[in-house]
Parts: sequence; structure tokens; C-alpha cells
Amino acid sequence: MIFILYLQTEILTKKLIEIMKKLFLSLVAFAICCTASAQNAQQKEAINNIRERYSSVLEWTKEMKEMQETNNCCTIVINRVLGGSGPQEKKIELFFSNDDSRDNGWGWLLTFARVSYNYAARNYYEEYLFAEEKAEPIFAYRLSDEYISEMNKDVKQEERLYINDAVVYYENKILDLEGKLLKTKKASELNEDNSWATATAESIKNLFDQVVNKVY
Repeated sequence: MIFILYLQTEILTKKLIEIMKKLFLSLVAFAICCTASAQNAQQKEAINNIRERYSSVLEWTKEMKEMQETNNCCTIVINRVLGGSGPQEKKIELFFSNDDSRDNGWGWLLTFARVSYNYAARNYYEEYLFAEEKAEPIFAYRLSDEYISEMNKDVKQEERLYINDAVVYYENKILDLEGKLLKTKKASELNEDNSWATATAESIKNLFDQVVNKVY
């Protein structure tokens, strides 16, 4: 009788352990789902905030271009000949606002940059949006002429990069020459190296400091 009770107790204990394991795994899975959902919600909110700022800044840049005085923008045009690809024209537009954080009350803060250039017959267009309080990029856009060998055709590649602290969201689309969507690249196909945006944004900021913000 005692032996039977022992076996029953052992069986119940094993079942209880199995139930507890399943419950623990379910709780872990639920916590992961909740965390992922919260991250997705934060990411969507960050992207929407960046898009709203982008739309607002675009309207502001139009106003700046139309103003005759104190329009807070400048244009730099570089003409040169590149070996192997011929003549290149590079146009850089810088838009800036007053930097109230300066101790001496003088200076400007880079807000938006627009860059267009060519390599031989291929054209490239880029935009960079910077944070309000400091000249760090929060959004980058690039439209480029490309040749896709697997498609055997010339296409346009459209890239968007949203940056919010450590959260980065990347869109990459392949369009035909008329702008029709051919393909949206999957996450596994994307190049995680976004230095084309961050490195260029840093170069533009340095150029801005030398050309616009330099104290003479």
C-alpha cells in the first residue's frame, strides 16, 4: 500500500513539474510577444514622428527658397571630371536654423540637406533630415539608377533609413524607370551596413560647419 502511494505521489510530482514547465514556457513566450509588440509600437510611433517632421521641414525649405533675405539656405555646386566616368556635377543644398544654444548667440544648426550628382549617365538623389536639437541624422533617403543583373534591366533603387536612438528601420524598394514598384527587398536581403547614410551625413555636417558656420 505504501509503495503504491509512493508511485502515485511520484507520478503526480512529475505531472506537476511538466505542467509548471509548460506554464513557464508559455509565460516566457507571452513576455517575448509583449516585448516585440511594444517595440513595434515604439518603432511605428518613432517613424510617424520622423515622417511628420520631414513633411513640416519640406514646407519650410520651400519658404526658405522663396525668401529674398535671411533665407537660411545655401547651394554649393561642384563641377569636376572623374577618371573613367567623365564629367560630374554635384549639387548640395543646405538648410539651417538659428542655433540658440550657442554661448555667443551666433551660429546656425543644420536642419536639412539635399544632394544630387551623377556618375557617368547614372543619376543619384539624396536627402538628409537632422534632429531639431543637434545635427544628427534621423532620416536619410536615396534614389539611384542601378542595373540589376538577375532582372537584366536598368532600374531605380529607393532607400529610406529611419533612425531613432538605437532603433533603425530600413526600407529598400526596386522600381522600374517609370517608378512602378518591382520588388521590396526582404530583411534577409538588405545590407545592414548603412554607412552610405551615416557617413555622408557626417561629411555634410562637416562641410556645413566649414562653409556656413565657420567664424571668419
